Amino acid sequence: MNNHIQRSSVQKTICLILCILYFLFYVFHVNLTNRIDVHYGSDEWDYQTIAVNFAKGHGFHISGNYENPETYKFGHIDKNVFDKQELLKGIPNIHRPPLYPLLIGIIYKISGINPVVIVLLQLFLLCLLASLLPFISLRFFGKNGFWIGILSGFLFMIYAHKMANIFLPGQVVTLFLVTMYVYVFQGFLKTRSFKYLILASTLLSVSLLFHASMILVLGFMGTFLFIGIVKERDLKALYQLLAFVIINLLILLPWHLYAFGVLADLKKESVIVLNTITDISLDKEKKAEIISTGAPRYGMILMPKKEFSESEIGIIQDSVLRDAAYFGLNVETINESNIDFHKISLMQELIDAPSVFLIFLSPAKNMALDAHNEYVTDGWASKLWRYNAQSYYRNDGKEGQISFLRVFGFYKEHPKFLYLLAGSKIETAFRDNIYIKLFFLFFVLSFLFQKLNEMKWPLIYKRISGIISILFVIAFSFIPEINCFLLIAYGFALLLVFFSKQKDLPPLSFNWVFFNLVIFTVLAYGNSRYFDVLASLFALLSVHSFFCSLYYFKSFWRGDLKCDYHKEFLKE
Repeated sequence: MNNHIQRSSVQKTICLILCILYFLFYVFHVNLTNRIDVHYGSDEWDYQTIAVNFAKGHGFHISGNYENPETYKFGHIDKNVFDKQELLKGIPNIHRPPLYPLLIGIIYKISGINPVVIVLLQLFLLCLLASLLPFISLRFFGKNGFWIGILSGFLFMIYAHKMANIFLPGQVVTLFLVTMYVYVFQGFLKTRSFKYLILASTLLSVSLLFHASMILVLGFMGTFLFIGIVKERDLKALYQLLAFVIINLLILLPWHLYAFGVLADLKKESVIVLNTITDISLDKEKKAEIISTGAPRYGMILMPKKEFSESEIGIIQDSVLRDAAYFGLNVETINESNIDFHKISLMQELIDAPSVFLIFLSPAKNMALDAHNEYVTDGWASKLWRYNAQSYYRNDGKEGQISFLRVFGFYKEHPKFLYLLAGSKIETAFRDNIYIKLFFLFFVLSFLFQKLNEMKWPLIYKRISGIISILFVIAFSFIPEINCFLLIAYGFALLLVFFSKQKDLPPLSFNWVFFNLVIFTVLAYGNSRYFDVLASLFALLSVHSFFCSLYYFKSFWRGDLKCDYHKEFLKE
């Protein structure tokens, strides 16, 4: 008992020292600046303006250029770019998850508008997470898991360098929350304790309000708890599922009620404003009166400043509204002279926008089609189909139908694009994360070596097979477009390990998050930042799989049939 307490105290001291050393190293080796270098329309642009507006008292989750350009602390900005914010001024930006800008806004209220404070805080969070990996590894892998976590922490901080001095607080907070969620849920699997379940559910729900792409994990976890009811047939399993549902409702429902209310008002009031401003029988004062009474919440914000002539109204009805309904709003063409016409386009987009959504609002009609068409290249979405009269969707005869049916029709008629687009998105998403590839390689090698060890072959055959396996996997790893193959190999190995009831499975909740992101990538587009929320766990599992594969290679090379990695190496 005393030895355990002493060992635990030493481990905590080591991790504290590592956290301090990590932080000091990065503070002196990153280029800290009090500016945000982002382009217009990026996530960070929206989040920064929403946060600054909240800190300056302009309301919750409100976009728009309420302050002068200097106040927002953007690195590069010009008047034309800044004027584009006039389009959204005063409208809640409900297609952005709320907690990211709210957290930044609260910090700005305390510290002033100083992005460098945010960068230092996210840097500290990265260092804290790296120093916690040994304790996370202890829970996953047993006694020697602590040293696996130490090595993983170093590797994680090398990868995290790219996030160290970039304004990415939402990404870093989500990374921390997801890692803690996987850690806590592993505790729930071992103890079936309500305490762990409540904490894991809370971490998952809160992470969704930072990073909406985690949405499918809710379904995976809920299904797992429901299966527990079917298998165990006791009240405890039922209460656990009810606790999970209630916690998610308490955390997620308020945002949804607020966002649905905003969207409903925007849709209703956009119709009133459009009908009013295009009514040539009304003068300017009468139009303002109708809008102020019929659309009291957003009407005056949406109402164009200029009075349209009869010929301009004809253009709006015959061209602007039609183009907005079909092509969507093109923010790149907005300038001070045409911003009133863009307000017309914005209202049409609001009217056409989906009325039902989870976590975040899809901001444009036919947005799903942008990610699934013949012009998608390198895994990114493309709007070219909107402007090319020969594109599939311009000629499918299904205008007005829901996007799912149109995408289904596209793949039904062009099945080759199903694997071409999915493959290119996966390749793009995995391209910049070396630890994904390392994890796949070492996990597959570990699986192969375990299977070789179980074979009743002559030792010389096992050794030759082992060398061939290593050469084969290493050779394949140098092929640029190999990530899809490794993903399939990982999934196949995962299933075989699961059905053989071996211990060397990655944590269940890690696989939920990982395959959730894979599905999200295929449905949306390839973005390596999606998988950054698993960066710490990829580093940890890569190191673990390396030692696991090394152990089993040594075992079958020696002909040791009774080896047990978990008992002998990890000392569980």
